[in-house]
Amino acid sequence: LAFKIDFIICDSEREALIVERKLISEHSPFFNTLWKDSKTYPYIVITKEDFPRILITRSRKLKGVYFGPYPKSDITKKLVEKLWELKIINLRKCNYDFSIEKPLKERVINKCVYYHTGQCVSPCDSKKISLENYKKLVINAKKFFQGEHYDLIEYFKERMKESSKNLNFENAKIYRDAIKAIEHIYERVSVNERNLR
Repeated sequence: LAFKIDFIICDSEREALIVERKLISEHSPFFNTLWKDSKTYPYIVITKEDFPRILITRSRKLKGVYFGPYPKSDITKKLVEKLWELKIINLRKCNYDFSIEKPLKERVINKCVYYHTGQCVSPCDSKKISLENYKKLVINAKKFFQGEHYDLIEYFKERMKESSKNLNFENAKIYRDAIKAIEHIYERVSVNERNLR
């Protein structure tokens, strides 16, 4: 029997899930085993390196700029993959450790699948892209995750309508899911840890 009920007003489903996750972790309710293992929501991070990468991580141990957290990891992963595919985000995909002072050896570059298939702008090879131009790609990626995405949503909507008109419903679904994923990424979250104390 409950004698008192406290509640926190949230602005979105995403915010409610984040608050729920925080409270479960803090109070460990007996009948709710979900999230007691202190598993956290994923973040998107643009790493702090000479040639940054975009990673999805559940910890904040890496140096870089973080965006999130995002309650639905599968949607977040699919969005990042789609952005790579459309070359909206075009940062390197490899995990090689190299920098300006410590460039990647040519034999290692030649073994890279992303390099040979053209799926990467290949900052490891200065003949492919300059450091200055790579930094511009990093700035564009940061702008996107900071919320400058209106034009992209409009583009996806146009492609979705066009695909539906041509009875290409499978393609229309891909664009519809991409729009939903972007909207999920940018749902406003106003509750922070101080509000929960």
